[in-house]
Amino acid sequence: MFHPFRWLLISTLALLVLLWGQPHPACAQSLTDPATLHVGPGTTTSPVQIAGSTVTVSQTSNGATPLDSNYELILAVPNTTSTSATITSINGSPTTVTGTFQDTLVSGPSGTNNVYAVLGLEANASVSFTNLAAADLAILGITANSFGLFTYTLPSGTNLGTTSGQATDTFTFSGLSPGTFVVAYGVDTSSGQAFSVPFTHTGLSVPEPGSLLGASVVTLVGLGYTWRRRKRATA
Repeated sequence: MFHPFRWLLISTLALLVLLWGQPHPACAQSLTDPATLHVGPGTTTSPVQIAGSTVTVSQTSNGATPLDSNYELILAVPNTTSTSATITSINGSPTTVTGTFQDTLVSGPSGTNNVYAVLGLEANASVSFTNLAAADLAILGITANSFGLFTYTLPSGTNLGTTSGQATDTFTFSGLSPGTFVVAYGVDTSSGQAFSVPFTHTGLSVPEPGSLLGASVVTLVGLGYTWRRRKRATA
């Protein structure tokens, strides 16, 4: 005699057995963040000022394992969603890497207004809108209402070597505008560690010292000319 409930039970058990034999997706792994990538020489300046077109990224181990895959550069450019900043060479070897706009960083609740969180990355929260905007205003007089976030996917083998300790990559940029912040992010998949740049070691692009001097001279000359005209008018 046909028993529909018996067949339903047998079919269900058979399906469970088949599903049990299938590979299960791995659970998302929470990454530790030793924050061992530095832009510039790795000083305690907040942030490291970059004058010109050369950007260096260093890895200091702090007990972290070495990166086993490529990392990427992230630019935070004030008040724009487009940039002409392009990598033209890596470690002296000519190459061309253009940025891809990802999202806009704006002021928001603590923990959600940092570069890494906006990009969906698990890393140091100190690279926040608050810190970036304050540095731009204090150092360059730039009032930033937002930052466009651009990622630069680096070519194969750009992982600061395969040994622990200090290693450095040097990048040459064109079109790196003043007020732009440079950070780096990578993951060591074997250990589950995130490698990020904390705010104290972000790079801040500033004009060349000569440009700053030239601007100061022009400003002083202009002020002197205005003062002389006013003096003559009141004579």
